[in-house]
Amino acid sequence: MRKFLIIVVFLASTYNLFGNAAQPGIFGAGAFGKFYLFFPEDSIYFKKIQMQQEFITVNLYNGFAVVKGQYWMYNHENDTISMKVGYPLNATYIYNQSHEATEIRFDALYKLKVKINGTDQELLQLPDTLAIRWNSLEQMPNYDNTAIDWYIWETTFAPKSATKIEVWFIVNTNESLVRLGYNNKRYNGFIYVLETGSIWKNPIEKGRVYIQFKDDILLDNIHGIKPDSIFGIDNTEKNLLYDFSNLTPGFDDNIIITYGSWVENFNWENIIEKYEEYYSEIDKSSNTKINKSDFELTKFDDPYEIGSTWWVSLLMFLFFFVIYGIPILVVLTIVIVIVVSVKKKKKKSEKLADLT
Repeated sequence: MRKFLIIVVFLASTYNLFGNAAQPGIFGAGAFGKFYLFFPEDSIYFKKIQMQQEFITVNLYNGFAVVKGQYWMYNHENDTISMKVGYPLNATYIYNQSHEATEIRFDALYKLKVKINGTDQELLQLPDTLAIRWNSLEQMPNYDNTAIDWYIWETTFAPKSATKIEVWFIVNTNESLVRLGYNNKRYNGFIYVLETGSIWKNPIEKGRVYIQFKDDILLDNIHGIKPDSIFGIDNTEKNLLYDFSNLTPGFDDNIIITYGSWVENFNWENIIEKYEEYYSEIDKSSNTKINKSDFELTKFDDPYEIGSTWWVSLLMFLFFFVIYGIPILVVLTIVIVIVVSVKKKKKKSEKLADLT
């Protein structure tokens, strides 16, 4: 019996060794964050501009999200500050947590539009080789930056006053994958990288994230949100609200949402062609009069979870048992038989010796 238990423990250890080869996490989610200092000479202004207020509006659709960001940036200096800021494009950043990974993917930020104090800005697209590497300054997030290009523009901040910067763009959420063990789900994934606000002078005094569900998306279609207890939902169950104040954001403040499912035959080009309609719609959303008392704080499920995978685990156990377990079991059985046989022969020899 003892030998049998040893074999079972050994086989279980072998399964654990090979059973977690696929790292769990969220991969390929459509994401966006804040703008960054671009040229090295502008680094002298680091932490001199404060993001006093940040209002983010997101319209979630099946397969994509439309985003409008409004930022009030305050120059604490007595002099005018001019700097080039921008968004990374075609970049992927993967956070490896203790037991899960979060891949933050910035694609082309389609149809990016920028206004400063209500005036449209001319955007330049420059190669990443001209940019400050995000991890070249201690204060910046330690990402593995693989950006190919950046959209940049020049911003002038008047002394002792706030400058309003507005951005609009569309991200593809239909390419995300949530993986847990050897099971995966093709949910839509959206990430807002709130932590990048920490590169500016802290804290963010006042902020709001307002999310509307579009198409036929309902509360039941939301698989998970992280952080799980910051959003309130109204009685229509179509609007989410998160207000914060005096926040110095870190990784745990990043907003991760999984919803719906993969849209087959998704026509991304058709979505982009109609961007003006979507921008007009999100302008209406951003101007919605909000009564905070209409929203009830709700705890959401974990976006990294994809339901029970016991049957997948069982199949994997059977697979590894056939590949590794049976051969090991055969070898151990042979060894045991040989050992038992040797002991029997030894005992028989000792008995014969006693008789003589």
